[in-house]
Amino acid sequence: TYQGDTKLATTATGIDVTGTASFNNLSETVSTLTGTTPALDPTNGGIQTWTLSGASTPTDGFDAGESMTLMIEDGSANGITWPTMKWVGGTAPTLATTEYTVVVLWKVGSTLYGASIGDVA
Repeated sequence: TYQGDTKLATTATGIDVTGTASFNNLSETVSTLTGTTPALDPTNGGIQTWTLSGASTPTDGFDAGESMTLMIEDGSANGITWPTMKWVGGTAPTLATTEYTVVVLWKVGSTLYGASIGDVA
């Protein structure tokens, strides 16, 4: 909804809002990564799942200001060689071998960051 002097205009990259606007019932796109070298790309969805099928090396597909939640299932104790990035706490998480390990990834400037949210039990 919008009120008063609010103006909405579509652009080639989205919608520009001037004034006050409120948005209801927004939902995230959930997508699935596959393979052992997928691009970590938030444009595919704000929430992504990935069941590892072997030792994996994803690539950085982020632009500055983007973020996503990644749910990783690693039932066979495969490993991930992450792209160049910085982890909250200094090291990449150890993946659970049952259920999901959840991480949040985001990019500021040219630096990709990650934080482990924890394991789903």
